[in-house]
Formats: sequence, structure tokens, C-alpha cells
Amino acid sequence: MNNLRQNKLSFINFTKLKDDELLEILKLRNSEYIRHKMLSSKKISLEEHLSFCHSLRSDSSRLYLKVLLNNNFIGVIDFQNIDEHSHSYIPGDYFVNDECYKNIAYYAILASTIICIDKKYYYPKISVKKDNLQALIFNTMKFSNYITGENEDCYFLTNDSLNPDKVDLSKLREAIISELTKQFELEFIL
Repeated sequence: MNNLRQNKLSFINFTKLKDDELLEILKLRNSEYIRHKMLSSKKISLEEHLSFCHSLRSDSSRLYLKVLLNNNFIGVIDFQNIDEHSHSYIPGDYFVNDECYKNIAYYAILASTIICIDKKYYYPKISVKKDNLQALIFNTMKFSNYITGENEDCYFLTNDSLNPDKVDLSKLREAIISELTKQFELEFIL
């Protein structure tokens, strides 16, 4: 992984995946490593998972993406409760626990900003479990999110870095693509 330049970073909508690819996602989602960090740590059955994934075909309020590096499955990025009027959404992500992919999550989430700009998802509503210090640091230090509140279990964060009244989104989009394409070939199958 020393030379990322030749690597391909792909994002594929769950609605474009076959059931065997969805099963691969379920295995990662149900792993102890991932479940511990999720707001809902319950194991998901194959039937529940397939039913949910198939329901995405007719649900414009959710977008789930399989993330691949060089055709190897490395994680999921999702957008939930998408509100086209307020341009808000609830982001989520999880990635394999593999040292060789350690920094790829950052690049994948940065690339997902292109999707946010294109689809006009400007205002994230983020929830991070209080015991997930890694996610809290990642969200605040790497992506400039700030805490807006909390409850017994979670911190709530947001940012307005994609506010079209404050930022030239076309220039930001170009800058992100320029930076990422120095290291990756990008593919979006939405």
C-alpha cells in the first residue's frame, strides 16, 4: 500500500449488487468489531439484511454504498434520513479492521463528499457512541465536525462545510477530485 497512485477506489450502490455481494456486507456488519461501534449492536439475520437491501430500490431517503479498493471490499458508506428540502442527512460508515486499509477510510469518506455535493446533501446529522473515541476524534479532527449535543449514549455532531452560502461547492468538488485522483482512480456506480 505504499504507492496508492495505481489504486482504484469504487463506490457501488447496494441496489446494483447481487445477493452474494450483499452477504459479504452482512458478514462485515455482523462482525464483533463493527457491531461494537454501531448504534444498534444487534446481529442482523440474512433475511432481514436482504429485505432491507432490496427495499432500498424504492426508498429515496437512503443511499448505501459498498466501498472497494482494487475490487476488494473494504467497507460501507451510507446516507440515511435524506431530506431533500433541508439538505440534511445522517451519515454512516464502517470499514474492515485491517492495518493495510487503515488510512483508506479517510480517503473514502472524503470521496463521498463528491456525492454529497452532487446530490445536495449539505448538512450531516452525526451520532457517535460515547465509548467510540476513535470515531469521535475522526469526526472532529479529520472532518471538522463539532458537537451540538449529547444524551446518555451518544454525542451529536454536525458541520456546515458544504453550506452553499459559505463555500463555492464547484471549486471544492474540483479540489477534492484533484487531490484524490493523484492517488486513486475513482469509480461511482450510483
